[in-house]
Amino acid sequence: MKRSETLLGGAVALLGAAVFLESLRFPLMPDGWPGPGLFPQILSVLLCLFGGTMAIQSIRSKQVEAEAYEPKAIVRAGLVLVAVAIYIAVVQRLGFLITASLITAGMMILLGVRVRIAIPAGIGVAVLCVLLFEKVLRVPLPPGILGG
Repeated sequence: MKRSETLLGGAVALLGAAVFLESLRFPLMPDGWPGPGLFPQILSVLLCLFGGTMAIQSIRSKQVEAEAYEPKAIVRAGLVLVAVAIYIAVVQRLGFLITASLITAGMMILLGVRVRIAIPAGIGVAVLCVLLFEKVLRVPLPPGILGG
């Protein structure tokens, strides 16, 4: 049993349960349209399932060895957290499309994807997100410097 995986899995499952309970307080939409609580509820159920699965598998596991992480992997994980913080700090000013494109492409490059693939993929993912949320789900995203 790996104690760290058991604790992490349990914490993720508890986080999922807390998010689900909080999302029940979101308003409902008329005429059967999904409300703002739909995606948090879906994600919270997935957090519960995957966190619980991780905890159960680590309890059942016979492995006891300690894992050592390469310093490069720890730095990359830290940079992901920094990228999330940067996104939160600049998305209102720059807008979703620009910020998501830059962050996505940057993360792909950080993880070893070639620049000529990462940049178009980052832009494409951001455009697809804008189309999905603004056009299909009618959820406004911050326009930023591109205007509204």
